[in-house]
Amino acid sequence: MLSQLDWKVKKVVVVVVSVTLLGVGSMGVKLVKSSEQKIVFQGEGIEEAGISIEDGTSEELVLAVHVGGEVQSPGVYYLAEDSRVDDAIRLAEPLDSAYIDGLNLAMHVTDGQKIFVPSREQEKSDSRVNLNTAIQHELETLPGIGEVTARKIIRYREEVSLFYALDDLLRIEGFGEGKMAELKGLVCIY
Repeated sequence: MLSQLDWKVKKVVVVVVSVTLLGVGSMGVKLVKSSEQKIVFQGEGIEEAGISIEDGTSEELVLAVHVGGEVQSPGVYYLAEDSRVDDAIRLAEPLDSAYIDGLNLAMHVTDGQKIFVPSREQEKSDSRVNLNTAIQHELETLPGIGEVTARKIIRYREEVSLFYALDDLLRIEGFGEGKMAELKGLVCIY
């Protein structure tokens, strides 16, 4: 009778231990997944990354971002959809000479975006107003740019895209060829 009782106790213990291990194991997988970095891959092409994004098999959209300028490893980086400029720059390893404060590190990256990290020397020697980093007051020093237009420029670069060419200003209401001509030589884009 004692051996039958021992056997029943052993079965209960095995079941309890198994269920506990399964629970702990699945919890551990969730913790590991939630702590994974958003960064997916850096390299020449997404095909080399072994990432499958067809047929909805990937949970996150992969964005290609080009990082250049004052970084140790310039190139194309593939990041998760909710990544920020800071994620891309950290992957590219900024040099000591990089002027990071000139960039909006909190901005979400967009597919096909180029992020140029300027040097401290470029920032010091350039007296032009940088459309991608200028604060409202700096923009208002430009001819034809008042408080409202300065806010439109800032809102555009924060909500739509950084400026890649001076002509990108034409996408903002109120900008025409005349205003663009006034700004030539007074603004820059890093």
